[in-house]
Amino acid sequence: MIKLDLEPAFVLHSRAFKESSLILELFTKNHGHISAIAKGAKRPKSKFRGIVQPFNSMLISGSARSELLTLTVAESTEPRIELKAQGLLSGIYLNELLMKLFSKNEAYPKLFDYYLEVLQILSKEPHNVAVLRYFEKELLEILGYGLDLKYDAISKQEIIASQKYIFNPYDGFFLYRESELKNNIVVSGSTIISLREQSLIEKESFIEAKRILRFALMLHLKSSLKSSMFYKKVKVADPKKELVLND
Repeated sequence: MIKLDLEPAFVLHSRAFKESSLILELFTKNHGHISAIAKGAKRPKSKFRGIVQPFNSMLISGSARSELLTLTVAESTEPRIELKAQGLLSGIYLNELLMKLFSKNEAYPKLFDYYLEVLQILSKEPHNVAVLRYFEKELLEILGYGLDLKYDAISKQEIIASQKYIFNPYDGFFLYRESELKNNIVVSGSTIISLREQSLIEKESFIEAKRILRFALMLHLKSSLKSSMFYKKVKVADPKKELVLND
C-alpha cells in the first residue's frame, strides 16, 4: 500500500473521469511518476479546484492499494509558478518528456528539484531556450544514456572547438571528414563544448544542440510527442505568433 503525506508534486497531465473527477499524472519528489484520482475535482466547490493544475507546485496526500492513488489533500505552495506563451509551451513539452521517458514509481529527487528550477526560470524568462537543452541533457544522463561531450569517440582526444564532428547517439562524436556521408548529423566542436559547459550563446550552437539532443531522446521514446504536433498546428494557424515550443 502506498501512502503519501504532504509529498511535493506537480501535475504533468490530467483527464476527465466520469462526470466530476480527474485522473492525474503526477511527478512527485520521492515517488516519481504516479497516477492519481482527484474525486469531485470538477465540481465548482471542490477543494481541488484551481490547485491540481500543471505547473502548480503542490503538497499532496493520499493512499493507494493499486497503481491509482486516491488524492485526499492538495495544497499549493508559494510562490505559484505561472507560465505564459512560449514558457507555457516549453513546460508542456517538458511534462510530456517526463511522462514518456520514465517508468512509474521510480524516484528522482534531484530531477524533481531541477524541474522546479527550470519552471521558475521559464516563468521569468519564457524565451530561455538554453534551459530546455540542459534539461534534455540531464534526462539522458539519468536514463543512463548520457553523452560524452568531452572526447572524440574514436581517437579519444579532447573535442576541439574549431573542428567539426559527426554525432552518433550510440557511440558519441567523432571527427568529420569531407568524404563522410552527407546525411549524418554534423556539428561544431564549439557547440559540443558549450553544451558540456552549459554556456550556449551562439544561434548556430542552439540549432546544433537541439539536433543532437532531440535525436538522442527520440531513440528512447515509444511514440511521437503530442506537444510537438500541437506546436506545428499553432504555427500553421498563425505563422506570425511568437509561441515557439522549443526552438
